[in-house]
Amino acid sequence: MAEYLNRAAALAQSAAEISKRVSEGIVENAKDFGFESPDQFYDNAELRLGDIKEKLDSRSSRDKLEGMRRLLAVVAKGHDASQFFPDVVKNVASSHLELRQLVYMYLLTYAEQEQDLALLSINTFQKDLSDPNQGIRAMALRVLSGVRVPLISSIVLMAIQKGVADRSPYVRKTAAYAIPKLHSLDPDMRPSLVGVIKVLLNDNTPLTIGSVIQAFNEVCPDRFDLIHEHFTKLCQMVLDADEWGQIAIVNLLMRYARTQFLDPHPGDTAALVPVNPLPSSSTFTSPRLGDETNSTAGPSSSHLPGTTLAPLELDHELLLQAFAPLLQSDNSAVVMAVVAAYYHIAPQAALAKVVKPLIRLLRTSPELEYTILTHIAVMCQHHPHLFAAHQRQFFVRLPDDPPYVWELKIEILQRTMAAPYVKVLLRELERYLRSGNAALVHAAIRTLALCVIRLPQVCRDNGVRGLVVLAQHPDPAIVGQALDMLREIVRVGLANAWVDRFLHFAMGILARSDVTALARANVYWLVGQYAARVALIVPDVLRLAAKAYRDEPGTVQLQIITLAAKVLLTLGSAQDQDQALVSLCHYLFALARYDLDYDLRDRARMLFQLVQHRLDASAASPQETPKAPSKEEFLANAIIFPEPTSQPSLRLISHVSTHFTLCSLSLFVGRSLAGYRPLAPWPTVRPRPVSRGTRVLVTASESPRTTASSRQPHSQASTHIVASRQLPMSQPRTSHHLDDLDAFYDESSDKADDVTQAAASLLGSGISRTTSNGPMSSDDYDSESSDFSLSYATSNDSGAEETSITNSASFTDSDSASALSTDAAQSHHSLM
Repeated sequence: MAEYLNRAAALAQSAAEISKRVSEGIVENAKDFGFESPDQFYDNAELRLGDIKEKLDSRSSRDKLEGMRRLLAVVAKGHDASQFFPDVVKNVASSHLELRQLVYMYLLTYAEQEQDLALLSINTFQKDLSDPNQGIRAMALRVLSGVRVPLISSIVLMAIQKGVADRSPYVRKTAAYAIPKLHSLDPDMRPSLVGVIKVLLNDNTPLTIGSVIQAFNEVCPDRFDLIHEHFTKLCQMVLDADEWGQIAIVNLLMRYARTQFLDPHPGDTAALVPVNPLPSSSTFTSPRLGDETNSTAGPSSSHLPGTTLAPLELDHELLLQAFAPLLQSDNSAVVMAVVAAYYHIAPQAALAKVVKPLIRLLRTSPELEYTILTHIAVMCQHHPHLFAAHQRQFFVRLPDDPPYVWELKIEILQRTMAAPYVKVLLRELERYLRSGNAALVHAAIRTLALCVIRLPQVCRDNGVRGLVVLAQHPDPAIVGQALDMLREIVRVGLANAWVDRFLHFAMGILARSDVTALARANVYWLVGQYAARVALIVPDVLRLAAKAYRDEPGTVQLQIITLAAKVLLTLGSAQDQDQALVSLCHYLFALARYDLDYDLRDRARMLFQLVQHRLDASAASPQETPKAPSKEEFLANAIIFPEPTSQPSLRLISHVSTHFTLCSLSLFVGRSLAGYRPLAPWPTVRPRPVSRGTRVLVTASESPRTTASSRQPHSQASTHIVASRQLPMSQPRTSHHLDDLDAFYDESSDKADDVTQAAASLLGSGISRTTSNGPMSSDDYDSESSDFSLSYATSNDSGAEETSITNSASFTDSDSASALSTDAAQSHHSLM
């Protein structure tokens, strides 16, 4: 019995040990597979700095990885971790891929601060440039170009040259991104980098071309002579490039068009886009502000103003056709770049294409709304007819819209108002007038006055009636704003039938104790303008104004002395009460003559000189009046009582500036920022004709489609782009699913090898990517590309430095080989 008990105890102890080992194994495996929460590295990371050095010196890759994670968490929280630089550099050659990536991230952060220690890892980066894995090669080049140490600029240049000759498009893309980094580090390298860019422009891979153009825009944005032969290729490949590459290409071609083509609409300001009527709705049938309009139907196309435009050049038209599909992109930045290009280089008739894409973006997210509205407001300043039929899209959402959004919406509504849609706009303004937002109410009153001034035949009576009602509102601020707008309408001569009513309630406004200064100033202006109609009460108004003159603000004081001048010119001076008026006016002019406000002093002195003849005449013979007006009176009446004008002084309050290019940061801040490049003016004479290249064949398998505009088959997406250049087109080859990216590019390169050999046999050239033992390996290619050499030459024509790059190893990627073989086959077919 004891033997069984001992055996059972031993089995239990063995089971406990096995359970403990299994638990430890599960924990270790969980750490290896990353089952722990990433947040643990950010919790009190700065308090665990003592453990990081121990983990970085550990022999276990798992401990080193955990130490690097904690170290980067400290860096991400803003703490200084430069003291661990020597410990991190020792792990730069680790075989663990994730650990090496974290080490590279740390080195990019502190390499400029620890330059001497960073140089210790340069040899490792150079060695990784020949790694069989394209990801390692690209990462090494990225880190090497990110080390901001001027001493290694020549080494970085050689690394970029080697990356340019790499067979992987991903590595070539990384090399293109490294060019601006080296240029900012050492501007003296610009001639060499221009030569590298010139070679990269020959790349026909959509994955690479976007980064190449970005490097071009940073290093040599004005070297358009390098773009001539690639113009057609860029127009064709813009659909297949990545989204950020599309933005770079669009910006480049926009600047290119401004220097190489003529202005498509010189001096043309006619409205070229028909305005579609708004659909009728039962929600706008109540007889209110807009009842004078009988119909909301827009103008027919037969009534649109005609315009004759010179035909566009074929390349200019090709450029606009290439941009058009990008308006349907899912990336708002791409759409806005195309909108800016159309706005700056397209004829006015083509601007209608950008309206609906902008309206679509306006509905996507609130974060984009302000940006889109800013661009629409800029466009409306020159082309208000474009958005007239879409006014409902700019109605204020109460109470959700913040002030900076609804201010732009109100500005757009003010600029796009048109007769067919004013009825809808007036009813929308009525909704704003009932809101509790005082600033929005004031903006609505201003918009209502603009409707009356711009469209008097449609909404004058109802608009003036609404302003009169608002002038009797209990809120003093609303009363002042309404009176200000009524004054503007009277000044342009659109409310002569309402003057007596204005004067009637204006007297009641002065009796209120809560009237604002703006309201009092407008009442004084109305009384003075029509003093002859209210001659019996003018002396009392002037007496009350003089009594309160010292306590009034400057705007009201200006109107009071103007009222005094108008009274002297309007009323006679032959009666006793006129002599009292003259004395009162003398008193007001004396007060204003020595005021601290220089505007008020100058105004008073000018008015005094204009009416001095009337004052002198009253003092000399108070019982006699001049029978005929003198020339002084004519001058005084012309200045103080100007004739009604059709040009109102009421101007739109613009919240945007039109002096900057669309989609630029300078447009939003209202001033030119560092790095801003304005567009070049259109050439006055036709530029010299140049050859802008021919269409190239793009291998679809080398560039996975990432944008909404390129989800269609390539042959369909690009058919309309080359309508003016009818060239044969090859069908994209299809490839089976590959999980490994290296295998994907290896298969693509193997197919390109066969095509290259066929092209070489047709053209008789020695182009081949094979060795005596078969297809080239990555090591063979790296040793071959080491013969890459540069030769520089200075252009005698332009004076600009040009760099020609020759590759003794016959730099030809799979795309260029495919294009070469196809061209050779076409040439062979034409000879047959």
